[in-house]
Amino acid sequence: MEARTTTIKATNRMSVKIDNNFYTVEWCEERVIPDGMSEEDVQKARAALWDTCVQECENQIADINRVYGKSGR
Repeated sequence: MEARTTTIKATNRMSVKIDNNFYTVEWCEERVIPDGMSEEDVQKARAALWDTCVQECENQIADINRVYGKSGR
């Protein structure tokens, strides 16, 4: 019996230093894999999930830079 992927989960964490302060953000997301999805499509879903997690953290860092960065003061 071969194992089958039923869900995928990714967590990304990033930190930024502004002046003497560090700000850390994190994004975690889980997705359900439909029955019958090919291994190739599972790999594509993993890549898309990772891209989403990275983009969400980058968005949060951009917000922090707007508020606390030199241009936001």
